[in-house]
Amino acid sequence: MALVRGRNLGNMREVHTHDEARRLALPLGSEGGEHLFLRVGTVNSDGWLPADVDLRIGGFTGSMSGDLRAGELNKLCSELETLHKRLVGEVIFTTLEGWIEIRFEGDGRGHIKVSGTVQDSPGIGNRLSFSVPFVDQTHLPDLIRALNAAVEI
Repeated sequence: MALVRGRNLGNMREVHTHDEARRLALPLGSEGGEHLFLRVGTVNSDGWLPADVDLRIGGFTGSMSGDLRAGELNKLCSELETLHKRLVGEVIFTTLEGWIEIRFEGDGRGHIKVSGTVQDSPGIGNRLSFSVPFVDQTHLPDLIRALNAAVEI
């Protein structure tokens, strides 16, 4: 995906590619370090959103594509808002097709452990498990805003 132009929206980035499809990046981590970026395309009439995952965790890097339901992102957003308020608990994001799962675990002290799996062909393909020891609670508001924006596209 070639970046033609973009603008920074906090930790969320809006980018336009050569085909001018609007994409929103939901970042966990930083571009230069360990990260998981979920880039979500425009919702179609059936409520599906094309999505790309780009990750760099430890010595592993990878990318893959799949589809999400708008309701899955709405549910994740709502649960992350609760986690941000309470700072303790677990939020599990998974897709209907099972190609991605992300767990957010709050320890009650402002640390959020992020872990999960991605699969290139759900049920039969390769699987990569990952863990980012701690994301600070201050990252959650930008992630929540990005999720809200992704569903509104």
